[in-house]
Amino acid sequence: MLLTLLLVIRSAGKINDGLSANVNDNLNDSNEISGLIVKDIVSDNLEFTIYTTDTMLVLTRSRAILKNDINNMISKIAVIKEPRLIDISKVSKALAIFKLDQMIIYYINNEVEYGLIYKYNINLGCKIDYIELNSDSFIKFINNPKLNFLDNNYHSIYIVKDGNYTYVKKLFESINGCFVHISRWSKRTKM
Repeated sequence: MLLTLLLVIRSAGKINDGLSANVNDNLNDSNEISGLIVKDIVSDNLEFTIYTTDTMLVLTRSRAILKNDINNMISKIAVIKEPRLIDISKVSKALAIFKLDQMIIYYINNEVEYGLIYKYNINLGCKIDYIELNSDSFIKFINNPKLNFLDNNYHSIYIVKDGNYTYVKKLFESINGCFVHISRWSKRTKM
């Protein structure tokens, strides 16, 4: 339920800006990105563990993203006190109760081979795309001009394996070719 809580916090009070958030289009188009291969897996049963060394975050962007200027994004970061097993099917059902129809989980894990993107599709009330890739593939993915990463951000949670705030800042230095500055929300959350 930890991921559900983060997404509800992310969505609370936020007006949907009307952007379409279809990560499938972006990942299908990623076949045009040299060196990235998407392995699409449909499943109703996926579990993964979040460890105390992992960093979970959501990003809030400003309305305008300027090509020739530094853009600010605010991150809400959560770190857990003890490892937790996350059952995506339960998360999908819980999000449906909150009337949330889509969620994208980016699990950035440097144990995944460069160039591979594992995409799991789960839909038990809320459509969840669980995407696992390494940091270099993630940076390449979010900076491809054919992909609109920012449209999908509204529905996204990022989990960085063995990550910290400094590492997160490096991951998001550039999005869709625009320079980005990540700052922390005023309160740190320890769950």
